[in-house]
Amino acid sequence: MNNLERSIFKVLTGNMSKADFEKDLYQPCYIDKIAEDDFIAELIAINYNDRDWKSLLQKIILKIYSEEEFLAHLIKLYCLGILSQDDIESTINILYSLSDYNYQYYYEYDTLIRFNSFYEEYGYIKEGYGLNSEKEFLKEVKSFARFYLDKFENEQQKHQLLFLSLNREKYHSTEMQNISSNDLVEYAKNRILNIESKKNTLKYIGAFVYDKNLIDHIYSEARNKAFQHLFPLGLTYLTVGIPLLIAGILGVSSQKEISYVYILILLGSGLTLTGLYYVAQISYLLIRKQKTSKKN
Repeated sequence: MNNLERSIFKVLTGNMSKADFEKDLYQPCYIDKIAEDDFIAELIAINYNDRDWKSLLQKIILKIYSEEEFLAHLIKLYCLGILSQDDIESTINILYSLSDYNYQYYYEYDTLIRFNSFYEEYGYIKEGYGLNSEKEFLKEVKSFARFYLDKFENEQQKHQLLFLSLNREKYHSTEMQNISSNDLVEYAKNRILNIESKKNTLKYIGAFVYDKNLIDHIYSEARNKAFQHLFPLGLTYLTVGIPLLIAGILGVSSQKEISYVYILILLGSGLTLTGLYYVAQISYLLIRKQKTSKKN
């Protein structure tokens, strides 16, 4: 990892200010390489005053790092930040950032799930439902961060760092122990059927469940139930919508009554688009499932 790449990871994790990063980036040694180095040219082309500068920067660094390598190095810097902080709020801010990556990568990595569980747990501690005190909680977070850093130094295959064992399947309170996986499956299914994001669905599940296998099972069951509802519904809309749309188009070409033709076109278009949307949702879920299976 060269100095510029190191600076990218630092600014993405808040260990370097945006101003200092730009100061490093706009040095003559990099400016002179714009014509011959696409990586540097893309970095310099970013407007760092834009709201999405971080996401653009992340996309560029992912061109030279694999997803797993990128996350492994990112988590390392966040862990260093956790160990350097003594106040709870700064630690929670770091956990929030790690949780965001957990949602972004769809609960695929055990290590991110673990950090997400810490973040969710703190919310319940604040409300008086936590199993640990703030002091015990902070100690546990630091312990896991230290564990990760030890593994980072000794692990040659960095992608293995994303699959550290959770050894933890617990619920936040006595009331939550009564929530069955079937209840969560039903909730998740309804979220999917309402075309709400997987991120929000899994965020709900993640507030209760810390075990990756159980989360995968819950979402898999919910996906299957959604498939049973959405796919036939999508095909039905397409079966009805496409003929109506074709009839409307033919009506235009044969110069039939305009109002009648427009009704056919609007109705056919609406049904066809809705059907395509439902089928696309299911296709996305299936493709995502295949990608996840290949990784595992």
